[in-house]
Amino acid sequence: MFIAMNAFKVKKDSGDAFEAAWKGRDSYLNEVPGIIHFSLLRGEDDEEGLNYSSHTIWESKGDFESWTQSEAFVQSHRGGGTTTPLLLGHPQVSLWDAVIEQDFTSKGD
Repeated sequence: MFIAMNAFKVKKDSGDAFEAAWKGRDSYLNEVPGIIHFSLLRGEDDEEGLNYSSHTIWESKGDFESWTQSEAFVQSHRGGGTTTPLLLGHPQVSLWDAVIEQDFTSKGD
């Protein structure tokens, strides 16, 4: 399993617009081999602004890398400039390989 995250620092008065831009975008992720899950996360706010992170789970790093080279990636990021005025800097990318995995989704079955 491979996880890719982008941390966004959003201006204090721009949270609703930032979330709306993500809700309204075409991500094309459902067409991409290897994607397992996507979330847009909101963390605790701080003095500087609002903290968000996009979080994707992939079957493998290779699947993620293929996505970044795909036409679907280009299409999904075409509207990325709409959020730029809402940000307090560039997104910070972090990439993670799972070294231990536990699945509790079927715990009660």
